[in-house]
Amino acid sequence: LLARTAVQSGKFDLAIEQYQQILSASPNSLQADLDLGNVFQLKRDYPSAVSCFQKGIALAPNAATPWALLGGVLSESGRKAEALENFRHALKLEPGNSTILNDVAYLIADTGGDLDEALNLAQKARQADADQPDYLDTLGWIYCKKRLNDSALQIYRNLTGKYPDKAIFHYHFAMALSQQGDTAAARAELKTALSKKITDEVRRSIETALAK
Repeated sequence: LLARTAVQSGKFDLAIEQYQQILSASPNSLQADLDLGNVFQLKRDYPSAVSCFQKGIALAPNAATPWALLGGVLSESGRKAEALENFRHALKLEPGNSTILNDVAYLIADTGGDLDEALNLAQKARQADADQPDYLDTLGWIYCKKRLNDSALQIYRNLTGKYPDKAIFHYHFAMALSQQGDTAAARAELKTALSKKITDEVRRSIETALAK
């Protein structure tokens, strides 16, 4: 409870200390190990997070969650090809998991993979929850990659209106606007995205897009 409260308060070092105490007493506690990895990820200590999630896989190799968590931290740290491999493995373990379906679809699109496969997976995820914003974002990103700009723009106008603080939505909206030829609006969306809370990877992508 102290560790979880510390995380909610942004006191990551205290949370890490508490989870490490739990693990010193119960080294094979999968939940404590995964929780510790999540805190390291929040702190952007990606190597430590990877280590925790790899340990989680060793403790429960047939559970999808550790594989998906490892995929998430690898993606956030820029290791997207490795991330996709882990997400695909997690999906084999839980084929109907909508979150993992969405993660695989997004990474396929983001790494230049088969967009038809990505679209199929994204649509399956949306069947589980049609209004989940991250699922809509993935669908819009796939449309953007397929140069179906009108469909992408419709999704991102909706998302940025409902969730103005989500930097990634503004970034993707900007990419769709740029493809449509609306450079001024695209630049404005990129600048808005930079003013929000973002990961280092997304910041680099936005800065590269602005430079172009």
